[in-house]
Amino acid sequence: MRVLIVGFQSKNYTPFLAHYEAILTAEDVAFDTVFWERDEGDRFSSAPGPAGTEYSYRDATGKNVSDKTWRAVRYMRRVRQLMDRKRYDRLVVLTTEPAFFLSRRLLGEYAGRYLFDYRDVTFERLAPFRHRIDRVIARSYATFFSSEGFARQFSPHDTVHLVHNVAHDVPVSPEAADLRQRHPVGIGFIGFVRYPRENESLITALADNPAYTLSYAGTAFRGADLGDYARRVGARNVTATGHYLNTDKPRLYASVDIINAIYSLDAPEVRLALPNKLYDAALYKKPILATRGTYLAEVVEERGLGLAVDPLGGDVAHDLDAYVAAFEPAAFAQRCEAFLADVAQDMAVFEQTVAAFVRTA
Repeated sequence: MRVLIVGFQSKNYTPFLAHYEAILTAEDVAFDTVFWERDEGDRFSSAPGPAGTEYSYRDATGKNVSDKTWRAVRYMRRVRQLMDRKRYDRLVVLTTEPAFFLSRRLLGEYAGRYLFDYRDVTFERLAPFRHRIDRVIARSYATFFSSEGFARQFSPHDTVHLVHNVAHDVPVSPEAADLRQRHPVGIGFIGFVRYPRENESLITALADNPAYTLSYAGTAFRGADLGDYARRVGARNVTATGHYLNTDKPRLYASVDIINAIYSLDAPEVRLALPNKLYDAALYKKPILATRGTYLAEVVEERGLGLAVDPLGGDVAHDLDAYVAAFEPAAFAQRCEAFLADVAQDMAVFEQTVAAFVRTA
């Protein structure tokens, strides 16, 4: 048996690939991978992979929608040519764009012989796109969603399972710090810094509040220079340190008390997502601060993993004061462990399903 794993961006930006590679390697299954390295050039190349061949297509993404679409079509044409040449027995399709482009084959010759991994909202606002992806889910051997919020966009199917963006190299903290003893309480955003409207409002709400500090660690997207905004409004309890290395993450998480996951309700890709920060929060035993109205906030409040606020219209300082005053570290740590146990159970189902997929004749 030979399997092809199809991605739609750089392999370096596809960390969940490692889950599939580990399972297929353990099952002694030969597999190739193909990814779109969005660099200059028009070149299809190959190199030895863990149990087969790694194919990469180099082609910059383009400067406008029309150009980007044409380059995506060009990449997927190369993928179809590869499929024709190698005649793979099974496919693993990562994210919606390649699933849409390959949908005719998935719904035809590969029906029941592919896994579909759904990670982000793309063009689901367009009914034809959403309906086609719905059919891809229905005809898959299994479809894995990284958030139940994503799954709500589609019809219920027996093939659907959850998969989680939980890190395997993070040591689980045994207990939570007592926020009631922290003066000030440090609220930290760790990752690509974006959603300036919401975070600027958060900064304004907590500016020079002696009970809290705000920190932002990570590369800022255009328009999200929150350090500059803090200086302009005179918020002296705010710091922004810019780019960091992945090896710095344990130190950064150790330096904060509450993890900032304030996102925008205007961005569907995050309104329905469960970000890595949720799992980091549970592993490090740190409460998470989420935007009310997101699916993340729904999970955070249901599982008792933090608090949800309205950064644009609510009284954030009051909500934080009430949460900190009522915080019980032992009970919070227990809720984190219960959440992680459920995550582990979902991941066990994922691993069993992928293994069964490649064992099926």
